[in-house]
Amino acid sequence: MKKLLPTIRLKNFADFYSNWLFFFLFAVMILFVASCKKDNDPEPIKDKISIGVYEGIVVDSTVRSIEASYNKSYSFSLDLNQNDTADLKFIVGMYGSPGMGASVQYTSSLSCLHPNIALLGEITQDTVFLHRHIRYESNENGHYEVAVNYYDCRQLNQFYNVHSIASKFHPHRLIPNDTLALSDNFEVKNLSFIYTWNGWQSFFHSNDTSYISSSQYDFSCRALPKNKDIYLGFRFTDTKERLGWIRFELGGGPRITLKEYAIQP
Repeated sequence: MKKLLPTIRLKNFADFYSNWLFFFLFAVMILFVASCKKDNDPEPIKDKISIGVYEGIVVDSTVRSIEASYNKSYSFSLDLNQNDTADLKFIVGMYGSPGMGASVQYTSSLSCLHPNIALLGEITQDTVFLHRHIRYESNENGHYEVAVNYYDCRQLNQFYNVHSIASKFHPHRLIPNDTLALSDNFEVKNLSFIYTWNGWQSFFHSNDTSYISSSQYDFSCRALPKNKDIYLGFRFTDTKERLGWIRFELGGGPRITLKEYAIQP
């Protein structure tokens, strides 16, 4: 009579090896799929960045500079998401005709062209004070009433009265290592970097009196400085929300010099 025990043991070993090989290959396949998914999935966008820290940030350090000249304006634009469409635009300009009684006016500004790009800052209720100064003069040519309206963000003395209260956006100037977060307050606003200017002069004559009126404006209470690095943070939403900053400098002329911009990939 033949013994079957060795045959049974061999068969059990074959089944064990077959099952072990199956589970081993299955585990390898699971690990491979998981590894591929991890490698192919993009990393989630961080909800905070540090200004001036370039880790995980796309930076363009191309220097661009524009300066206004008489009756001319200049500009340059930034394409933040590299889709051949301008998202931000800097503009400087100078215009006027002093010989015709029109003082020279200046333009220096930043415009948000994309509807979903917003600048870090806050909206406040700002008070405008007005002091109307009138003086009277006479000479052989007649009588003159000269009125100057002084508009200011400060009440410089008791002659300045409240003229108006209006909502005004003020950007937050950042410094390196400041934290910028998606939860911060951002507003879709345009900025003007001109804080003081002279208005147009008006003139008319009635009877024996000439009336001359002009205005001067000083809204420099929260002005961004000149000849210093300015960091402004922004939030840009296209296919996803991303944070970034622009670093630039303001100068006389007026002049704007962009030094870099940075954005999450």
